[in-house]
Amino acid sequence: MSRSRMTLEEVTDDYDIANDDQYTDVSESDSESELGDEVDEPLDETLYERLVALKDIIPPPTRARLSNAVSTGKSGLSTVALLGGKSLWAITSSLLLIGIPFMMAVEAEAQVQEEQKAMQLQAGSQDLLGGTGSPALQVAGQAGPAAAVRPPGF
Repeated sequence: MSRSRMTLEEVTDDYDIANDDQYTDVSESDSESELGDEVDEPLDETLYERLVALKDIIPPPTRARLSNAVSTGKSGLSTVALLGGKSLWAITSSLLLIGIPFMMAVEAEAQVQEEQKAMQLQAGSQDLLGGTGSPALQVAGQAGPAAAVRPPGF
């Protein structure tokens, strides 16, 4: 293997050397103040303008894939929202039409059972006191503790 050595050689242009006198030197304070003024000026770009400027940076195939991914995601989210809304409507209306009347019927049944227990306790306490029945039942022609236990309508 042979090693080659590279050398760096500066080439100057005769035109640049001849026109070098035309340029004036600028002091550091002047150049710093000019740069400072440019930096302090607010940019009048909006976020939208900045995003549009990114269009030139992102290659077209990547932009197409990104656009397809966003539209697919948007379509999927709208489908999920639509199906979710329809499902929520079906569940809510079913609960209102079926669930609430069912709960009211269960509550009414529990109230009837509670009244029956109260009547049984009252009849049991009358038996302990030695009564044969309430005066209202005796007037109607029914006597005995079994008549007091019977719920109305039976």
